[in-house]
Amino acid sequence: MDQFIGTGDRLGQVYLWDSKSGRLVHHLQGPNAYVWHVDFSTDNKYIASASSDHNVRIWSTKTGALIHTFEGHTDDVTAVAFTSSNLLLSAGFDDRIILWDVAQQRRLASSVASHQFGIATGGLHVSPNNDVFITVGAPSQISSTSVSVWDARTLKNRGELLDMSASIDETAFSRDGKALFVAKWDRSIVTWDIKNAKLLNLLKGHADYVRCLSVSPDGAGPARTLGNLGWRDK
Repeated sequence: MDQFIGTGDRLGQVYLWDSKSGRLVHHLQGPNAYVWHVDFSTDNKYIASASSDHNVRIWSTKTGALIHTFEGHTDDVTAVAFTSSNLLLSAGFDDRIILWDVAQQRRLASSVASHQFGIATGGLHVSPNNDVFITVGAPSQISSTSVSVWDARTLKNRGELLDMSASIDETAFSRDGKALFVAKWDRSIVTWDIKNAKLLNLLKGHADYVRCLSVSPDGAGPARTLGNLGWRDK
């Protein structure tokens, strides 16, 4: 299977690169609209782009052709994520989440989140076992942001991770999909047991905002409870 790197810019252009040689494979020309996020299908046949013109575009990685444009959002689309079955999730500043069938080119379901400022750039992540996904609220200097957990099949909101102490910049699932790691503006990282809705370890040591994180290939969830956060059932 070919290995690609996908990039997008604020001029609406998406570039597809060969990850081994660094060669430009395709220049995918979209409209003059900011590309907030891109994601590859699990079989590497498609790349999806999320744009400020409120649309989601599906491109062929083989030919570079535009396959379909999904319309349904009412504001910037800020995140896209494929599931293992090549269904596509999209989310945006309109706080709407839409599930698309790429093969049938149709909408399957939609739901509205409760993030105050919509869903953050890249703020949509599917768990490794594909049973749940999360949305992250767009950050703000005047309020904290939240993480919502959703059923990947029904788009039903399973609950929210409430954090009244700081905004969130990055999240990542453990490799087994059982824990969620959250990087916060208060210089800490917290971990959360997804299945049992329990908050776990608190990691401290940074002298400034924690802006990014990554989980090692053997990374699992931590095992100590944590206060100062809350779970609200839906």
